[in-house]
Amino acid sequence: EQRQVPFDLDNGPLVRVHLSRTGPGEVSILVGLHHISIDAGTFDLLWDQITEWYASERLPAPAVTYAAHGAWQRMNRDRSSAFWIDRARRRAPAGRLAFASPSPAEPDGYLSKPLDVSPADLAAPGHTPFATSMAAAAVALSHFTASEYVELGITASTKDHADAAPLVGYYLNSLPVELTVPGGARFADLLQQVSDSISDALPHRTYPFASMVRDARAADLTAPDLSFMLAYEELATPVFPGAQAEQRILASGASVTDVTFFVQEREDSLQLGLEYRGSVLGASDAERLFALFETVLLDGAADAGRSVAGLLDDHRSADLTGPPLDLDGRTILERFLQWVADTPDAPAVS
Repeated sequence: EQRQVPFDLDNGPLVRVHLSRTGPGEVSILVGLHHISIDAGTFDLLWDQITEWYASERLPAPAVTYAAHGAWQRMNRDRSSAFWIDRARRRAPAGRLAFASPSPAEPDGYLSKPLDVSPADLAAPGHTPFATSMAAAAVALSHFTASEYVELGITASTKDHADAAPLVGYYLNSLPVELTVPGGARFADLLQQVSDSISDALPHRTYPFASMVRDARAADLTAPDLSFMLAYEELATPVFPGAQAEQRILASGASVTDVTFFVQEREDSLQLGLEYRGSVLGASDAERLFALFETVLLDGAADAGRSVAGLLDDHRSADLTGPPLDLDGRTILERFLQWVADTPDAPAVS
C-alpha cells in the first residue's frame, strides 16, 4: 500500500516510518525511503547505525559535514573535466537495439532470476565478478545492436574520502564506459579492457554526469549515452537484535533507461535482473536479451579463454532454429490460403 503513495520531493518527508501492532507483544516497523535520498550501500550503513543506536543510544559524531565533503570534491573538478572531455572526443556512435519497437508500446517490465552459483564463481582469473558481469552485458548488447561498439553506464560511489564513510545519503554517480567487442576477441581480452577502462575512470568518478553532458555539448562533441546500464549491488542482510529484518528494493514500475542489467549479491547468493522500457523492446525480446546475458555471464566466467563469437554460437543456433511451429499438419501455404478465405476483406499488406 505504501508503495503506491508518492513521495513529496519538494516538501518531504523523504523518509517514512510506519509502526503497526501485528500481535500480542509483536510490532512491525516499515521504513520507506525514496531512492533520491539514499543508495543501497548507505542504506546498509543507515541500518547499522539504527542498530547501534538501539543498543547504546549513542553514535559518534561525523568527522565531516556534507557541505565540507562537497567543497573538497569540487577542488579536483578541472582535472576530471579534462578526462571526460578526452573520452568524449574518442566516443563512437552508440548502437541501438535491433528489435522492432512494440506497437503499441508495451508496459515497462522487470525480469529476475536467482543463480545457483556463488559470487566467487563469477570471478574469472584476475578479475572481479563486477568486471565479468560488465563484459557479459557488453557481449549481449553487441549481439543485439549488431555493433562492436558498446557504451554502458555504471554507478560508482562518490565517497572518495575516509571521513565521508559514515555519511548517509545518495552517494552515487553515473559513469559512461565505452567498450569494443570484436567477435574474434577472447572473453579474457574483454575482461581486461573492462578492468582497464574502469581503473582509468574511477579517479574521476565524482565529476557529475550532468556536467559531462554539458561539457561535451559545449565542445560540440557527442554527449554520453546511458540508454544501457549495469547495476552491480552488494546487499547486506539486515540484522536487528531480537527481531526479524528484511530489506526489499521496490521498483516504481517505470524504467529509467532502455535496459538496465542487475546483478545483486547477498552473502553467498546471486540474483540477476533486467529492467527494460516497453516502448523500446517487448517482453519476448527482453527475455531473449536476459537469457543471452545469463549464458555469456556463466560461460565466460567458467572459461574466459573462449572467443566472443564462440560464446554466441549456441545463441545464434537457437535464433536460427527458433521454437517448433505448430502447423497442425498443414503447410504454411495451406494455412495462408485458409486465412485468406476466413478474412477476405483484411489488408493484404500493411
